[in-house]
Amino acid sequence: MKKLSVVLIAALVLSFSAFAATIHVPGGYPTIQAGIDAAVDGDTVLVADGTFTGIGNKNIDFTGKEIVVMSENGPETCIIDCEDDGRGFYFHSGEDTSSVISSMKIINGSISYGGGIFCAVASSPIIDNCIITENNTTWGGGIYCQSNSSPIISNCDISRNSANWNGGGMYFSASSATIINCTIIENSAYNGYGGGIYLDVSNPIIENCTLSGSVGNYGGGIRCNGSNPNIINTIVENNTSGGIYFDGSSNSSINYSDFYNNEDGNFIGSIPVGLGIIALINTNGDSCDQFYNIFMDPLFYSTTGDSAYYLIAESPCIDAGDPLSLLDPDGTIADIGAYYYDQSGIPPIFVSITPYNPPIIIPANGGTFNFNIAVENQGLLPVVVDIWTMATLPNGNEYGPIIGPVNLTLNPGYSGNRDRTQNVPASAPAGLYTYDAYIGNYPNDILDEDHFDFEKLSTDDGSGYIHDWNCWGEGFEGEAVESYIPSETALHSPHPNPFNPSTTIAFELKEAGEVSLIVYDVQGREVQSLVNGHRSLGYHEVVFDGTDLSSGMYFVSLQVGKFTQTQKMILLK
Repeated sequence: MKKLSVVLIAALVLSFSAFAATIHVPGGYPTIQAGIDAAVDGDTVLVADGTFTGIGNKNIDFTGKEIVVMSENGPETCIIDCEDDGRGFYFHSGEDTSSVISSMKIINGSISYGGGIFCAVASSPIIDNCIITENNTTWGGGIYCQSNSSPIISNCDISRNSANWNGGGMYFSASSATIINCTIIENSAYNGYGGGIYLDVSNPIIENCTLSGSVGNYGGGIRCNGSNPNIINTIVENNTSGGIYFDGSSNSSINYSDFYNNEDGNFIGSIPVGLGIIALINTNGDSCDQFYNIFMDPLFYSTTGDSAYYLIAESPCIDAGDPLSLLDPDGTIADIGAYYYDQSGIPPIFVSITPYNPPIIIPANGGTFNFNIAVENQGLLPVVVDIWTMATLPNGNEYGPIIGPVNLTLNPGYSGNRDRTQNVPASAPAGLYTYDAYIGNYPNDILDEDHFDFEKLSTDDGSGYIHDWNCWGEGFEGEAVESYIPSETALHSPHPNPFNPSTTIAFELKEAGEVSLIVYDVQGREVQSLVNGHRSLGYHEVVFDGTDLSSGMYFVSLQVGKFTQTQKMILLK
């Protein structure tokens, strides 16, 4: 998940005048430009779901106004389609951070400069939580900034844009932009330089970003031309023609970042002194240069889709960022890259429940309604959970559980849903009900919940044809609980870590065997044997309790036959 959220935008909206207006597009005004034209400083232009095309929905101009333009429900559902004719937004009236674009998707821009967004004449807006993709220009496929225009670009996905010349993803000329928590991937500058980013006499801050898979000459990731960027906590990997090309950039600052598998080298050109030369060991025990940059596979979750740049538990980028940076949301040292690995120990497990044919109104003599219940495991490990449903009565009391609790093992990446039918008896009291679905450990440990409302018109005298709260339909047996067979034997990083006083240690066995799982202190002395004996193939968990131990670093070692793997863990009291 991203390290930062859009709370920045929310704070800006709240900071505007209490008399500010919300202008709805297309509800109040037919186009985004019409909404902006009607706005005054402090207003918010709120854009509904949909795909916006044509005049008024491209080449959009803030005209210097201090306003927020944002979508109702996020960039995936609010799309500006330039239809290969023009760009998304054009800033040229000296806008500053009081001018904000948030949560928009800009596609199919085609123009000379900045297919998604063009900032000129010292215009420096905030661009937050946007998707800028599939745009094509001569320079700066996704974003182009020039003439002291230095926007804040945060939480954005800038991918698969192209430039005929320089700056496939972004082009900065005399700009000191701030780029935070962005993924800049698979952009191209086939005939020019800087597949991901081209810097021309520009000194941006690039922090907690991931640059991957971009194509360009002399700097597939970043091209620095007389520019001195400040790059920190950033992954640059799998770009062509060098991760970063330096030309007159001896004062660049590159710290606590990871460079890996960039074609023709991680650094090329006039490389700043000491950059890339292994000289130290970082706090994770990995080799690094004097600026604490590492040169290891970041170990992403997968190779396709949004999850392609999530770190897995074994990634060397975890806790390898600048210790003086803000802590990750889970309270640990900053990870390298746009997405942090959540070490809080709370699995990303979700449940959703959707009624068919709402609103649901149950007659006096009882009735039924149909709904769909879905569960999902977005994590990297299998989890054992309970699923159950309850009905909250009009008086606030709960009835149930109606479904379950059903105990399930959800494999990594599992997503499934079932259709069900619910009875509501004639004897049920009249009023408004809430139908609740929960996932977690029954009854009090709730990881996620969802609900919808229904109404019972009146209470029957008992002669109604439905007399119980029976629920029937598709069960959760089968697909969700099939055996999990690991592809390899592995010891996972303990969760949580650091911990106090206990942590869960998980390991996977691709085949059954004799297992030894032992905790050692930093002197190599055995602290506790957690497992010593035969274990079946599959996923296993053991809880380690450090109540009687002192704070410090410990090591847990898994041995299965000739296989050995060790993980570190920190007890903080």
